Amino acid sequence: MDMENMRHRLSNYRKNFILHYVIPFCLLLCACMLVGLMVIQEQRKLMEEQREIENADLKRIEIEQQISQLEQELDNLNGGIIQDSGWQSQIIFCFTEFEDSSYRGVIRTLEQYGYPGVIVFDGTNLPGMPGCISIEEYQELIAKGWEGAIETEAGNMLYQYMADPVVDKWKSYMEETMAYFEHQDMQPPTTYVLQEGEMVDSVLPYFSDYGITFYATVETNTNNAQTYLDTENVIRMGMKKAPYYYTDLESELNTLEEQGTSIALRFLEVEGSAPWDERHSSVYRLNQYCETIQEYGLVKVGTFQSYQKDWQSLMDRNSELISEYKAKKEAIEEKIRKLQGENIQNFWNAISYK
Repeated sequence: MDMENMRHRLSNYRKNFILHYVIPFCLLLCACMLVGLMVIQEQRKLMEEQREIENADLKRIEIEQQISQLEQELDNLNGGIIQDSGWQSQIIFCFTEFEDSSYRGVIRTLEQYGYPGVIVFDGTNLPGMPGCISIEEYQELIAKGWEGAIETEAGNMLYQYMADPVVDKWKSYMEETMAYFEHQDMQPPTTYVLQEGEMVDSVLPYFSDYGITFYATVETNTNNAQTYLDTENVIRMGMKKAPYYYTDLESELNTLEEQGTSIALRFLEVEGSAPWDERHSSVYRLNQYCETIQEYGLVKVGTFQSYQKDWQSLMDRNSELISEYKAKKEAIEEKIRKLQGENIQNFWNAISYK
């Protein structure tokens, strides 16, 4: 009997040992192994993701290098077409306040170098009006290659999608201004000059009604104030406010000549001044600009009309060359677009890798 009890107790002990120790231990061991496998798997996944990111980064560097090489090809192509076509960059001098206190000094300065200029009228300073250039003097300048341009009345700003009453007022201003020129038997302006940030969306459709074939925008940023050789329809050109003081005008002339770009400089309220006056509005400063440009010798000074004529002549003379250039340019730009697309896809593939 005792022996039977002892076997029974031993059997229970074994069962309890297995139930309370062996099975939990096995379960714990399995759990640890499972966790370990999960950790190893996660580490392997993280390593694979890291490799994907590193590979993607290497691919990004490779793509960016290819894009950089293509952009260099594009720059070389631009330089080549500029040289092969014989295009000469231009600077256009524009003067807004052409009053009797300064215009004779401006005229003498530009005539000294054989340069024409552009007079920008705003409806309050038209030829023949008090304080402005006379009608006879204006006609003489036009005959010498100068040009008249027009801006908003009293320098007001134009905005996008203006209300009808504002547009009607602008039309009345344009009609009165053009009628004044025609009544005085003067050549009306064909260029419209915008201030920086000014928009013409609402009035642009009416430009042709008033004989406007060209418009320029005033930009303080030199890069924005340039029109490039490969522009399709040249109807706009950047205009830069003449800076307070050019520390290195020749450097900018080099940029214009190398890139085949042209720029208009706008002088506001030009005044006579002594040599020590470094204001950009001084006749003395204008003389220094002209002297530097003439010494440089590779950039032409003209007007908006002469710029248009030179451009059209360039297109007529080099139609085949420009067609070849455009085809090469489009091919390079298409390669760049594809590489940029690959770069974006490469980025998304790397961050979405599983």
